[in-house]
Amino acid sequence: MIPFRMKRVAKKLKIPGTANMKNHWVVTLEIAASTEEIRRVISGEILYLGQKKDKKYELETTGPAEGREDEAVIEPETEEETREREAKEVEEKENTKKDIEESRAREAQLKKDREEGKTELKSYGEAKTIYKKRVEEENEILKDISKKAEEAGIDSFEEMVKFAVEQGIFKTQLNEHLATRVLLTNKDVRERLLKALEELAESKEEIPKEDAEKLLTYLFNLAQKAGFKDWKEIVGEGCRTRITDEEYVFDIPTTVEEAKEILISNPKRLKKIEEIFAAMARAIS
Repeated sequence: MIPFRMKRVAKKLKIPGTANMKNHWVVTLEIAASTEEIRRVISGEILYLGQKKDKKYELETTGPAEGREDEAVIEPETEEETREREAKEVEEKENTKKDIEESRAREAQLKKDREEGKTELKSYGEAKTIYKKRVEEENEILKDISKKAEEAGIDSFEEMVKFAVEQGIFKTQLNEHLATRVLLTNKDVRERLLKALEELAESKEEIPKEDAEKLLTYLFNLAQKAGFKDWKEIVGEGCRTRITDEEYVFDIPTTVEEAKEILISNPKRLKKIEEIFAAMARAIS
């Protein structure tokens, strides 16, 4: 082992665009040992500088069963772990095989398209026609979604996106441009949203007065079993009950009459507060 030391050396450099010179300090490494010491290390006479004469330097040795306490211990694999590992290996092989087959299929289809001339560049007129047709199809899709949203009582695109997030159709809140692109390019998401809007529209169909009174009477009786005395207390509980992380059964402030209208027109909210009262009633009884 030979030590080195760092040394700063001044080097003259020309300043670009001028005839002047300036000092540039360069860091270099120099051997911090004499020629004799280097020779002794190279020949193996000593292992490091400063080693005393005739003093042996030996590496620490340990027996096969004698190791340090912090050394890693590899435990034998259990039968269950072996089965899991083998099953995982088989699954990975199947996935790899599937990926290869799909890649080959795409290559074959691309080759076929090239032979049939489907991949050739279109003329300006053909490209314009294709683009116009695609725009018309996209407009029809957006009109259909807008119509379903209006039937469900949703008046704005932002409100529809919020509804999609609440239903788990969108994972997060999106701006209008991104939400539009997702709906136009992802058929599965689009169909799920249309279905959810249809269900919401059906749930908002006017309930006959007799049926509405029965629903409210049932809810009131259930609330009394849960310890609530009147509709004011029911509304108060609804203002504290969440439907989602950001939405409650009732907003503050809400009157008793407004609360009844909300429950009749929104079965989702009615069902939620019924579940709360039923759980309370069971706990009391």
